[in-house]
Amino acid sequence: MQPDNSFSSPQYINSWGAELSLIKLFDVVDTAARSRNYNYRWSRQQAQQFIESILLGLPIPSIYIAIRENEKYIIDGYHRIKTVTDFISGTYSNDGSEFRLMNSNNMLDYWNNKTYSQISDLDQNRIASTTVHLTIIELKNSSIISVDDLYKRINPSALDD
Repeated sequence: MQPDNSFSSPQYINSWGAELSLIKLFDVVDTAARSRNYNYRWSRQQAQQFIESILLGLPIPSIYIAIRENEKYIIDGYHRIKTVTDFISGTYSNDGSEFRLMNSNNMLDYWNNKTYSQISDLDQNRIASTTVHLTIIELKNSSIISVDDLYKRINPSALDD
């Protein structure tokens, strides 16, 4: 019996994963990467707590990047990426003020009231070398799925922006 070749399923999407340090992630997600027209919404407390979590050694949730026709799109992880780049640059995006780790209920005194440039070289290296899982999704046919639809499929419970 010969196989039925009348049905073919074109491959529209290809995806793969990689483990990268944050510094290598920033090479992949450079300034040319587009986000889904995000407005940075994390409060100062959320941003500080995320940086503290990295310094404590907690894992970072996966980041999703889509590639379509040689353009990169941040599908999920924009706030995490932006928070780290803000901390390293020293400027908090929401209001343009200095990004300084301020005392909170859980903040260790060791990092209290410090900017990135004021934390130890060891802690700066901890941030740079923190590993994050990156999922890259290559959209081969732009008519099949939009970037916004991809976001909703990966985050079905997410609210519309």
